[in-house]
Amino acid sequence: MKNTTNYVSIILPLRGIAALMVFSFHLICVSNNYYPNEVLNTLFKYGKYGVEVFFIISGFVITLSLLNAKYKLRNYFSFFKKRIIRIEPPYLFALSLFIIYAFIREYQSSFNGVSTIPSLTQIGLHLGYLIPFSNYSWISIVFWTLAIEFQFYIVFAIIFPLLLKNSFYRIITLLFILLLSYINPLGEESFFHFSPIFYMGILLALQFNKTIQKKEFLVLSSIGFISVFSSFNLAISIIVLLTYLIIYLIPHKQFRVLNFFGKISYSLYLMHTLTAFFIINIAHKFPQSIEYKIIFTLLAIGLTIGFSYLTYLFVEKPTIAYSKKITYKKND
Repeated sequence: MKNTTNYVSIILPLRGIAALMVFSFHLICVSNNYYPNEVLNTLFKYGKYGVEVFFIISGFVITLSLLNAKYKLRNYFSFFKKRIIRIEPPYLFALSLFIIYAFIREYQSSFNGVSTIPSLTQIGLHLGYLIPFSNYSWISIVFWTLAIEFQFYIVFAIIFPLLLKNSFYRIITLLFILLLSYINPLGEESFFHFSPIFYMGILLALQFNKTIQKKEFLVLSSIGFISVFSSFNLAISIIVLLTYLIIYLIPHKQFRVLNFFGKISYSLYLMHTLTAFFIINIAHKFPQSIEYKIIFTLLAIGLTIGFSYLTYLFVEKPTIAYSKKITYKKND
């Protein structure tokens, strides 16, 4: 059994829920009107806010891992090496498949749409998560969140040591993170915009690690929620609140089925639009009866989960193991 002082088991099922939320939203609401039912679209449109669940989880997990590793600023490049090894291989694998699919689709004899083959410049900008700072678009509609995560790593790894100095530095640093959303020069596709959500995860980790006193935690949590509710719509605010409460109240709860989806959540997030949309595009060529829709929906779900699991097994899992071998040395 894992050491409960360092391991928060609820994070895995929450990751699974977040990935399934985004998957269901894209399958039902962004599938070329394959599901025109208004009730379905209204119900599943909130799945897009699974992204915000990922952000609060990221704030929590990164903070807790840095606390447990006794991270210092001199470990900055080791931290980045760990993160790049952890997130890049599955991302590059997904990026490669999307590019290959664009070429295959372009050169099909039946293709008569707008070319989706990316330029070398566009691909290069993807490698540095620089699409938000260009006039190009993401090759996949899910890649934009990875840029925000990367920006979070850049900023947070620099200011993190200030959280451990004393309560004055900690409060100023946390309020600075909140302030980023109000002085945001980068637009909505940036860590600055979502900083209040990351803040809530950071705060939970500090409380879980007993770095802050209960009174300080409650005051800062209240300030954080005021910022979240004033910066985002009601649906996002409620989802952030629920995620926060779940982590705070039942940190060691486990759910076996959701644990599986939590393990493959990153691969599922990266791959679901490629596999599911591929199946749904084929489905449009068949009769649009309820029977066919059920068959193709189940096929899209099954193949997406299966392919995501294989990606996790052969691409993601080995990189997780390798990233764990990198430690923060005293003389980094």
